[in-house]
Amino acid sequence: MLEERPDATVEVIAYDESWPQAFANERARILAALPSLEAVEHIGSTAVPGLPAKPTIDLLTVVSDEQLHTAVPAFCGIGYLHVPESFADDPQHLFFHRLRAGKRTHHLHVVAASSPLVARYLVFRDYLRAHPDEALRYATFKQDLAVEHAHERDRYVDAKPPFVGAMIERAWQWRPLA
Repeated sequence: MLEERPDATVEVIAYDESWPQAFANERARILAALPSLEAVEHIGSTAVPGLPAKPTIDLLTVVSDEQLHTAVPAFCGIGYLHVPESFADDPQHLFFHRLRAGKRTHHLHVVAASSPLVARYLVFRDYLRAHPDEALRYATFKQDLAVEHAHERDRYVDAKPPFVGAMIERAWQWRPLA
């Protein structure tokens, strides 16, 4: 049997009120697969009420440094596909996705507790939640990119870091690293 491949389309849709419950359901599955996790957080655009997003639930799973690689068999065992090339330059960051009919339904970022990425993901989410004007700027940016790269997901993804990085810098000014 061939492994299902994700499609390359990009679609940003209106906020869906079911996304928080979809996160809660998936959080329960993840905790059942690996109960000793340090945290499971809803991140990304689906975690920001009212923000248009790709209909993919993003999760941040924080594990102890020692537990990082035990996550691979645990999450593959509940239907996630490990995508080792996604963050190959960061040994503290594993990435997985779940697919249905080629569409990404979930992204799972597994990050070691000692990684600065944990704070980065959370400050960005919290900043967007607290600043609707910035969330709107981000939504407009993503919607424009989705139109420009509707069938080129890699180009969509590659175009986001400068904009997101600048927004995260503002987020650190709003909530400095403790």
